[in-house]
Amino acid sequence: MELYKALREIIEKRGTSVIEDKILVNILDDYKGYEEAKGLKNILRDFIDKNYSQKLLAIGGINSQTSALLTHFVHHNGYSRQLANYLLASLVYGLGWTNDEPVMQSEMNMPQDVLLETKHLEFRGLPLGISENEFKKGIEKVGFKKEGDKYFGYFHGEAKVELEYFASSYTGNVVSLNLNIPVNIEYWDWHKNKYDKLVEDFSKKYKLIHDWSFYLADYSETDSDQRKYEGLKDHKVQVSAKFENDYGSVFIDMRAGTIVIIYTDNDAFEKHKEGVSLDV
Repeated sequence: MELYKALREIIEKRGTSVIEDKILVNILDDYKGYEEAKGLKNILRDFIDKNYSQKLLAIGGINSQTSALLTHFVHHNGYSRQLANYLLASLVYGLGWTNDEPVMQSEMNMPQDVLLETKHLEFRGLPLGISENEFKKGIEKVGFKKEGDKYFGYFHGEAKVELEYFASSYTGNVVSLNLNIPVNIEYWDWHKNKYDKLVEDFSKKYKLIHDWSFYLADYSETDSDQRKYEGLKDHKVQVSAKFENDYGSVFIDMRAGTIVIIYTDNDAFEKHKEGVSLDV
């Protein structure tokens, strides 16, 4: 019998607390519940032994915490995400939280989480929120090449834009990326013109939340371009814009010698924060 069908039958007979009991591992043997894939039995045993079943019951349904639980389990126990995802989807089905029958998917074609159809902020069609290894492969496919420990590529008319990214130590997934656009001409108007064009172009794709200029100390907007550039170098003049869509945010920050664009994925950031407090 398929694992998810066996789990529903067992849970209906014994109650939801059975998924916290190691006896479930042996009961499923009687149902031939592990025949779909080798390794499911060991994964379930660890899922129960390490209190993930208890956490699943405490969550009480399918939401971002369910997804974070799966990510935490895979990251800290080294199991195939394909099999772990199928196990968790089968448990969720067995608990009656969904009537969608799980399907064993290949690693190549499996979405990041079949339990939740999460959308992510994208850069050139490449979503953030995926694993670091998949992200690195994707970055090279969209034209960025690794030089030493950094990536460089073409962006917004500039040939050598540096790309950096941050991957969560808790989930292993990419949370944010930075683009550093070099501005080699030390003039205020060159920086500001480049910044304004970026704001104009990003406004066509994202909702503009703010476009601010800050003048600290004795600097002001009426200063000469040379003085404003000196203020930019001294971090006393700040120019930034923020954009959003349903999946994340983008900041553009004008600095002396560079313009920085920061992409942050909402879902990946929330899972990173949940990982800090996920006590399993």
